[in-house]
Parts: sequence; C-alpha cells; structure tokens
Amino acid sequence: MRSAGPKLMRWLNVGVILLTLLSYLAPITNPNAFWPLAFLGLVFPLLLIANFLFILWWAFRRHWYAFFSIGCLLVGWSHVRGALELRLGGALKPVATKNALTLMTFNAHEFKGIGKQRFSQQTFTDLIRAQKPDILCFQEFPLDAGSAKRHADLLAETAGLRYSYQEKGGTLAIFSRYPIGRKGANYFTNRANGYLFADLDIGGKTVRVFNLHLQTNAISKITEKIDPADVNLQDRETWQSFGGVLRRYKRSAQTRARQAIAISEAIKKSPFPTLVCGDFNDVPMSFSTHTIGEGLQDAFKVKGSGRGVTYAGNIPGLRIDYMMTTPDFEVLDFKTLRMGLSDHYPLVTRVKFF
Repeated sequence: MRSAGPKLMRWLNVGVILLTLLSYLAPITNPNAFWPLAFLGLVFPLLLIANFLFILWWAFRRHWYAFFSIGCLLVGWSHVRGALELRLGGALKPVATKNALTLMTFNAHEFKGIGKQRFSQQTFTDLIRAQKPDILCFQEFPLDAGSAKRHADLLAETAGLRYSYQEKGGTLAIFSRYPIGRKGANYFTNRANGYLFADLDIGGKTVRVFNLHLQTNAISKITEKIDPADVNLQDRETWQSFGGVLRRYKRSAQTRARQAIAISEAIKKSPFPTLVCGDFNDVPMSFSTHTIGEGLQDAFKVKGSGRGVTYAGNIPGLRIDYMMTTPDFEVLDFKTLRMGLSDHYPLVTRVKFF
C-alpha cells in the first residue's frame, strides 16, 4: 500500500499555491470591495515560506512537483521582491556622489522608547550625527510644545536641520537643511493619520517632500494579551480573540484604502520631483501601498537587501515603513537602522537628480 504522506503533501501544496496566487490580487483589490484578499496580502510572507518549504520537500524526494511552487513564485516575482530582496554580497555599499540628498524617515513613538528600553537622547544624537540627513521626516513626533522644541533645537544644532514644518496639534513633522517654501497638511479623522507636504528650495531647484502616516491596525494590543503557551484551539475565547483581530484588520485596511487613494491623488498633482516616505501601516502586498507607490520607485526594492523588516513591535517580520521617489531621482543606497529607539526602525536613503 502506498503511503498517504506524499498525496497529502501534494494537496497541501496545491492549497498553498492557490492561496499564494490569490494573494497576488491583494494589491489591486480595494478592501472596501472585497476585504479577505487584504488578509492574504498580510500573510504573504508565510505563504512564501510555505512555498519554499514545499520546494525543498519535493526536491529532497527528487519529484517534479517542486516546479509547481517554483512556477508560482516566478509568476509573482515582483511581489516576492517586495518581501525579500536578495543581493549577492548583501546590501550595496554607499556610493560617494556629489550633490546627493540624504533622506531619513522615522516613526519616533513620541521618543518613549520600546518596552523596558527607554529612549536615549545620546543614542538619538549619535544616530543623527552619523547619518547626516538633509531631510528628516517624523511620524508620532511629540505634541508637547516643550519636548517638540527641545528636539527641534537638537536637530538644528546636531545636523543643521534649521527649517521645519509641523502643524499645531499634529504628530507629523518635516525637518530640512534647505528652506521650506509652500507647505500643507491634510489630516484625516484625527491629528495622527494623514500627510504633510513641503516644497524645498535645493540650489534653485524645487523638490516636494511628502510625509505620511496611515491608519494603524491597532492589533498589536490584542496580540500582547495572547500568550502562545495558553492558546487552545478548542477554547471559545481563542476564536473570539482571532475574530477580533480579523474585524479590526478589516476596518483599518478599508480606512487605509480610502486614505491611500486621497494621498495618491495629491502625489500625482505634484509639479516637482517628489520624495515620499512614512509609516504606511501596511505591508508591501496591500492595496494602500500599491496605490501610493504607483509610478514611484521603492527605495528598498532598488537598493535594499534582506527581508526589509521595519517594525520592531511584538508582531515580527513586518515591513510597513517606506521611502519612495518619482523617476526624477536615482536611488543610490538604502538602509534600515535596527535600533531600539522606537517600535519602528529608522530608514535612510540617498538619492540624486538625473
């Protein structure tokens, strides 16, 4: 009698492949029309891992079924690159180039630190001195006037970022080495989620910078209450918690989709070369990220390496912070700074005009 193992694995493989192919539709499907695909986009890294494991399984057994998952990944290769960027030798070394701009984005978590690790002003100062950003965009910048002024003075003294823009009562802020001309803000239902834009005069040329912060999922607080050791699939409360996560993710994904459409329209109206960065609160395989990034270069895809994780909270493996540019720029290098200053990692890229 033939073993049922290979047959079971074959059908499991088919199921993973079908889910993976469906997940490829997530970036072009508005969650307000059909939200389950948004969830498949969220778990795409898990589907990616499952496909790799099936490839290894069938390859070990020297079976041609391995080509099923290989073909599935090749069909969605552009999506695979959004989750995992492979480069021989790792990340590219910085290229010395004159007239380059260094752009940095950071969800600062109001400089509260993360977990038991408190924010260190000295570490932050060392970070700024080391990176020497020309433009620095903050999400969750302190609202307290005293704290905001202290950090603004520190940035002016440490990095020469003498020009800044922050709307009163808003948690988005842009700091610049260059004078700021026209500027504007559009906050949505609160003073945390929305965008700022600022036109910078860089040697007689105007560059528009967008700083974004989209609706949060707010599911990390739920997951913090769930102890994996106590999870019981036969327990009603377990499924209620899981259902609560799904419902919250559905609502937030639908809200971000509406925000992304509004932001995309604003970006497309820019008459100048444009830099876009911020906390999108969504994965690469999402409608909101795809909508905002349409026609833009993703700096991570161009020069990044590895998994591109930007979230340091209790949900592992998430890339939800981005840096993008219009085709007017050449992306020279990109890096993620894995530091314990916040529940997000700072991102830095250097660009130059063509």
